[in-house]
Amino acid sequence: MVLKPIQTKHTIYYSPYDSDYDPQILDMVVEICSVNFPELLKNKITIINSPANTSPFCYFDKSRILLCSKENHFCQLVYQFAHELLHYSLTQQANNNLHWFEEALCEMNSHYVLNKLSAPQSITNFLDSYNYRHNFKDYSLETLENCVAISIPDIPTSYQHIISYPYSHRDELRYIAKQMLPIFLEYPELFEYIQAMKIFNSQDIIEDFEFSIQRLGISKSIMLLRSIFTKWYLSLQC
Repeated sequence: MVLKPIQTKHTIYYSPYDSDYDPQILDMVVEICSVNFPELLKNKITIINSPANTSPFCYFDKSRILLCSKENHFCQLVYQFAHELLHYSLTQQANNNLHWFEEALCEMNSHYVLNKLSAPQSITNFLDSYNYRHNFKDYSLETLENCVAISIPDIPTSYQHIISYPYSHRDELRYIAKQMLPIFLEYPELFEYIQAMKIFNSQDIIEDFEFSIQRLGISKSIMLLRSIFTKWYLSLQC
C-alpha cells in the first residue's frame, strides 16, 4: 500500500486514497481548533491515514497523528482527527488518574468540531454541494446516542474502572463528553481554562481550579462545568 504525501496549508497528509477533499477537510479542522489553540498554526502537522492503522493515535512526542478512517468517510475523518488533535494541542499530558478526563475532553472536541462544521458559515462549497453540513451534525448526534449514562460526580467512588481503564470504557466517556459539549459550544473560552488549570500534572485539582477561576474571571461557563464534577473536585481535596 502506497501512502502518498500531500502538502496542505496546515498539514503533511499521507494516505492511500485519491481524495481531493480529505486535505481540505483536515485544514478546516485545524483552523477551527486553532481559534482555541493558536499554536497549531505554527508548524505543519504530519498525519498518516491508513486502514493498516489499528486505531487513531497521537504520538507522545507529537511527531505525527495516525488515523484509520474509511475512504470518502468525511465524518469519520473529522471525528478521529479532532479527537487526536486535542491530545496534540494540550501542552501537558494527563497523569495516570486523569487519563479518563483527557479522553472525555478529546471525545467532546470531536463533537465540538463536527458541530462547528455543520454551521453554514463554516463550510466550503465543495462540501455544501454534497449536503455534508447536514451529515456532520447527524454523525455527531448518532455517535453521542451510543453512550452509557453514569453519575459523573460519583466517578471517584463508584466508577474506578473508568479511572483505571479509560480506553476500555468509551461509552461512559462519551456520556461525559455529551454533558460537556453544550457548555463548550456556548463558552469556548473553557478550552483556555483547561490549559490554565494545569490539570494534567497536578493532583491538587481544587487549588488549580480556584486559581483558574480567578485568572479568567468567575463566569457562568466555569460554574456550569464545575457543577458537572462537583463531588469529584471535593473528593480530590480530601
